[in-house]
Amino acid sequence: MKILALIPSFYGWIGSAVNERQLIIALSRKVDRCYVITFPSIRDTLRLKYIKKAYSLPKNVVTFEFPIPHRYLITIFARIIASCLLSVIGSILFLHKKVDLIYIRDSSLALGFLLSAPLRHITVVKIAALQEDELLGSKLSKVAGHMIFLVTFLLDRLAILRSDHVATMSSEESLLIETRRYVKPRKPWLIIPPGVNLESIGNLGEREEYRKKDKTWIGFLGSLEWWQGVDIMVRAMGIIKSKSKNVKLLIVGDGSRRSEIEKLCSKLNIDYEITGFVPHDEALRYLMSFDVMVVPSLKISTTESIIPIKIIEAWALSIPVVATRRKIFIDKYKDGEELVLCEPDPHSIAEAILKVLTNDALRTKLKQKGPELAREYDYNKIVESIIDVVAKQDSH
Repeated sequence: MKILALIPSFYGWIGSAVNERQLIIALSRKVDRCYVITFPSIRDTLRLKYIKKAYSLPKNVVTFEFPIPHRYLITIFARIIASCLLSVIGSILFLHKKVDLIYIRDSSLALGFLLSAPLRHITVVKIAALQEDELLGSKLSKVAGHMIFLVTFLLDRLAILRSDHVATMSSEESLLIETRRYVKPRKPWLIIPPGVNLESIGNLGEREEYRKKDKTWIGFLGSLEWWQGVDIMVRAMGIIKSKSKNVKLLIVGDGSRRSEIEKLCSKLNIDYEITGFVPHDEALRYLMSFDVMVVPSLKISTTESIIPIKIIEAWALSIPVVATRRKIFIDKYKDGEELVLCEPDPHSIAEAILKVLTNDALRTKLKQKGPELAREYDYNKIVESIIDVVAKQDSH
């Protein structure tokens, strides 16, 4: 079996790139060849050689870079054009039996493939999020925001109507997409959640300097964007600091709000460190050093309906998790059993963190439960649903 994948970000450090890279690696173990086309920014293309060195891919994964501008609406139209051009290549590969399955993350990359009758039957389109929600707190003008909503609305509807195989990250997210896009797919949704490579996590080596830390590390891992709520976490650390001087805030990541977070940390006189973007293995080693990981996200469609990869990774590493109360957590897990829930409020977050730090029995329970929960998100299991698409297609 041979797979062609179109992925917006494959070599990046943000969660979506990590997810897709690990998914492809897991798929590569079950197929003959994976062709990956990815779309780095112009700036990333200039340092692609360095970025590639940070990631070791299986020999049967072949990548091609298709640089495009990364500027909101311009990016969407660039992807649409790229999709139409690449669908011609996809058709040639299909006719010569060089590809059996096409996997596309994001409906903007799927348009050209869905307009081809032969290709749409072997194409899986993943709608990973409702993009307009993540732009609410950005500095876009209202006109640009409305245009992005209209274009993504139409592209998502087209993907759902035209593709035989539409995927998303959770059953909760699929219901939300159906409600917001006013359409249902002809066949049941494929659920492809974030996951972990348990084998690679098991092979991680702890860095010596992390064992010598003399403070309790409260950690955040992810992008510094408005909806992540990191500013609320910083204010919570200000409350914790007044009760315990022996704490440090460790932020593993980067993003558009970094300077604001740094100013707030300095204003509250918090002991903190921001690593910036680091390779995934390095991020996991930092995660291993956390005494508690906090996910202080605000309420948008993505946070309400998708379990982020960082929580699954924390579970796999037996790191206690504090997260703001979201529907996906309330529906699936018990507060105080698998994780500790709180409100997106500094006092509530601080109370939850202190609860974990001062309650040995609770902390032990969370550490023991984590690896068991993470096994449900092993990518080796998740990719079976994608492989089944080809098996069912062949049977017809």
